[in-house]
Amino acid sequence: MKSVFLSCCFALCNVAAIAQHYKIDEHSYYVYLNERKVEVPVKEQASYVRTFFNTDTVKPVYEVRDYRINGKLFSIAGSASPDQLKYEGPAMWFNEAGKVVKRGTYRNGAPDGSWLSYYDNGRLKTECVASAYDEKGKLNPNLPWRVINSWDSAGRPELTGGNGVYLLRDDSVYAVKERGILKDGLREGVWEGVAKDGRKSYQENYVQGNLVNGVLYDTDGKEILYTQINTPATFKGGADALASFLSRTMRYPRSAVLNNEMGEVAVSFLIDAAGHVKDPVATGQASDALKKEAIRVIRLSPRWHPAKVRGKATADYFILPIRFGEIL
Repeated sequence: MKSVFLSCCFALCNVAAIAQHYKIDEHSYYVYLNERKVEVPVKEQASYVRTFFNTDTVKPVYEVRDYRINGKLFSIAGSASPDQLKYEGPAMWFNEAGKVVKRGTYRNGAPDGSWLSYYDNGRLKTECVASAYDEKGKLNPNLPWRVINSWDSAGRPELTGGNGVYLLRDDSVYAVKERGILKDGLREGVWEGVAKDGRKSYQENYVQGNLVNGVLYDTDGKEILYTQINTPATFKGGADALASFLSRTMRYPRSAVLNNEMGEVAVSFLIDAAGHVKDPVATGQASDALKKEAIRVIRLSPRWHPAKVRGKATADYFILPIRFGEIL
């Protein structure tokens, strides 16, 4: 019997368009991305081009390169998948002048090991250490990074050995945008954010790199309290309510039944600051009929709880895997 069911994982993701793979040859292909690294179907909507190499062979890591639409290299990374970017191994990013601005290594999709960042003038900015696994050996991409050393844009040391005052600077103008105390590379005590006009934009309290609480000083004079810096968008009522909505609303397309079409559709959409669903589009290897049905249903979705950054509602993309197939 044909059925529709929700894949067990949800994820925030910057993928939000119908995937169009353009073949370079039998070994490689490319896709278009907009300014938020969301896949778009045509060059006219794109800011970047992502190229996958040697996808015709089975490899542990595939090379992926992102280019700006003007042809200049933006990043080089490894991917554990030939179909979408799943970070694995070394990665680096470049500015418009072709200089490296960040480099590091991923393990199972999470940053792991030494990471270096650079100012646009090419000077070293920070040296950090990331860990993909906790003390029990469990994969945890949310572990705090340790900042070991930092320098100002002239190359003068500001932080040494992970202890002392740390000034997080803007990459382009080198202005301080955040400051606080590091202990053994981790945030400790009171930290302050600095707006472009020099005012204090937020204040946070940390213990061993973990946020305890914070307050955002909004531009309209409001003070917003929070305990998480980034809060993802959620369906009202949670995952069970979302699954119930999908099961009530989704219908297996008749043409897909007749043609025995199955597969997984990744529906991506924007959830605005008010919780409204906008611009649903689909990726995946499933047929157009299945993609259209998934998009139709998402357009009927009620309002969500929007994502929040430092307690303030904000728009963000969400990707929802939906599988069409057989119940055994």
